[in-house]
Amino acid sequence: YDICASTDCQVYRGISLEHPDSDRAIADTRGLVLTYAGGFARTYYHSDSGGVLASSSEVWGENLPYLQARADVAADTPHREWHQHIAPAELAQQLRLLGHDVGTPRSLKVSGTHAAVSLSGSEATRLLRGVGLKSTRLVMTGPLSARGDGWGHGVGMSQYGARSLALAGYAFDDILAFYYPETQLSRLSVVADSPH
Repeated sequence: YDICASTDCQVYRGISLEHPDSDRAIADTRGLVLTYAGGFARTYYHSDSGGVLASSSEVWGENLPYLQARADVAADTPHREWHQHIAPAELAQQLRLLGHDVGTPRSLKVSGTHAAVSLSGSEATRLLRGVGLKSTRLVMTGPLSARGDGWGHGVGMSQYGARSLALAGYAFDDILAFYYPETQLSRLSVVADSPH
């Protein structure tokens, strides 16, 4: 599998930057998985929740009992209180990709020079992420200006929140239990490849 240097692959920067502590953590947790109701749990994660975890139903329309909206832990993060102006041309392009041609957008209601459209749920999320906003936890401060908190979809584990818990002395299983309540940590049998 090809590894990329973007957030799609968690910005893997190569073997030269691997660390013995993370290698040991990987070895020590080999075969451990989170399960829910007899199957694998979906362990979504993101960079920073902005202080509030989103539910899987509000972001993707699928209600998973262990991925509900609730307050996150306090975290020291560079992704709080960001401000961004949305370029009208970029917004128009993203709307067209979603099948909505409103002309030149004037605001995020979303109205344009020759049409208006209402977006909600995952379609609104795709639009806002498509124009480069860090998260959908935001307030519009002007027709095409936003102020927000966090970075990512907000579902599951916040990496900055998990870091905050780890620095406070929480063990990895306690952190997983906080972010994925009602799941169980299970060990799979790992069978080594047999020689051919």
